[in-house]
Amino acid sequence: MTLETSSRLQKAVYWEASGVDNHGCPKLKAPIEVDVRWEQVARTVLHDDSFNLSNPGKMVAIVAEVIVDRKMPQGSVLWLGELADLVGTGSSIQDLCEVCFYEEVPDLKGRNIRRSVTLMRSRDVLYDLVS
Repeated sequence: MTLETSSRLQKAVYWEASGVDNHGCPKLKAPIEVDVRWEQVARTVLHDDSFNLSNPGKMVAIVAEVIVDRKMPQGSVLWLGELADLVGTGSSIQDLCEVCFYEEVPDLKGRNIRRSVTLMRSRDVLYDLVS
């Protein structure tokens, strides 16, 4: 395994953002399970919220930095855990995190890419696996 993929030993549920709805909130696709390396952090950064044009910049609390296996657009949602833990629960899903930064770093030879996202606590709660 390469350095870019060897450290992803945890599971997370991923809802990809696919545009915005009439209220300016991200539309989410159906959830899938992805391999990640999830590191809890606590810091504050200036965030340019492209989904909220009335507030071009604000301070947000960063709660996690995650190594991922794919591009994840801003506004996508991640939850640390397995998809099997959610299926059939019929209840709200809490502790959701929203992608606020995405970064790609190629290796020196340009053969592999290390992808990471920086997450803030999501302001929403998903009910019954909304897709």
